[in-house]
Amino acid sequence: MEKTLYYKLRSSESINERLKRLVDSARTSLKEFESLPGFSSVLTEIPPQIDIFSVQKELIKSYESNPVFYDAVSGKQSIEDSLNELSKVNKGIRKILPRVKNSVHNKRVNQIEELISGTLGLRTYGIFAPDNLITAGAEITAMTFGTCYLLSRYLFAPNLNLSQEEFQQMMTIQQVILPTTISAISAPVMGMTLNSPRFLSRPINEAKYLDAKVQEFYR
Repeated sequence: MEKTLYYKLRSSESINERLKRLVDSARTSLKEFESLPGFSSVLTEIPPQIDIFSVQKELIKSYESNPVFYDAVSGKQSIEDSLNELSKVNKGIRKILPRVKNSVHNKRVNQIEELISGTLGLRTYGIFAPDNLITAGAEITAMTFGTCYLLSRYLFAPNLNLSQEEFQQMMTIQQVILPTTISAISAPVMGMTLNSPRFLSRPINEAKYLDAKVQEFYR
């Protein structure tokens, strides 16, 4: 996945520090040659510097076509407010409920994830998508009962030499008790695992950082 604008700006802020460490490392390596006649170091006492303001300006400029970023620049809606608006799908009990697919909402999520990270749990995949506790639990339970029924009906049953009463008991175990037990354990565990992206913290600090950069470069 392409790195976000937030990541790129944060990385650019450490360029000069990394450059200074590289120069210091090179100086240390060259010290053993200082005593040699005619030795001349190409490294100056003042380490080279990069204009971080210009670097960040170019990075930010390349995202001006992003609708979420454009709204922030034009003053229509800050990036933080855009994030809060998209996060309403995760409000309260909605975190564990199925969602109707919303293409407009998902398009906005695609736009904001170019700027900040941690937006996976904001998408809407449809009510049958196993991305929530309810749907995932129901589908896992249905699959478990269906699998146990088919196995008991067509694989195990023909090979059993049992009385009618014993056969009924065996079917009850294989078609009711076993899938119920498996579902009771696997459905909530798998459901919460698949639901977990919705419980991630909102990247509110990243949004605030970009809003501060908008103020710095456009106000």
